[in-house]
Amino acid sequence: MKKINEKIVGSSIVEAIPQDPPCPLGCPECFYNRDPQPKYLPSDDEARGKIVRVNSGNDSNVDREMVIEATKHYRHKFYNTSVPRFDFPGPVVFTCNARSARYAAITRNLMAVRLLANTWNLEEQKDLALYYARAGVPILVTFMRYWTHVPEFPDDYYYAKHIRNSYWCLRPEKKIDIMTTLYKHLYLNCGRSFVLKMCGTPWSEKCLACRNCEYLYWRWFHAQKAAN
Repeated sequence: MKKINEKIVGSSIVEAIPQDPPCPLGCPECFYNRDPQPKYLPSDDEARGKIVRVNSGNDSNVDREMVIEATKHYRHKFYNTSVPRFDFPGPVVFTCNARSARYAAITRNLMAVRLLANTWNLEEQKDLALYYARAGVPILVTFMRYWTHVPEFPDDYYYAKHIRNSYWCLRPEKKIDIMTTLYKHLYLNCGRSFVLKMCGTPWSEKCLACRNCEYLYWRWFHAQKAAN
């Protein structure tokens, strides 16, 4: 029996993880491998009227052909990966700085890039945000949580329970500072419209308080319909 993910309750998102844990990619501070969930594919009834988030854990480029086959029947879905290979039959969210690949080639099905953020990689965040914003790709900032204390930045993080587990979490005012810095950087340097959002709000990371994945999926979906 799959555990109910309290994070997505009330939203239009359902989760699918076609593979067994653990994820072999071993990205640093991986939430999934520290608290692995069994593979799970929602039923047609569960997916009806919803958007299927493929690989909320693990990675869609792990056993990719199996992942594509197992999820091909879902009408509305998007794939998640930290590997810059985007040839999936649907939109892709690329976590651009979880691994060594940062500046990926832009494809039509790149729905958004997820930018992992903390208080010490701000210059990298600015460079990556500008690269993708100039290409017209929406940016979704996800603030990292850490299992162990962050001694270099003791005032930026606090220990708290997040959904199921406890982590060192970035303080809300620091999230606002980082988002403000990134927005100003893009506004001054991008030279065109851009989409910059954060995962959740400064005070909540539940999908119902956010709904950015839903917005970005439908933005991509309608843009493709208009283009075709």
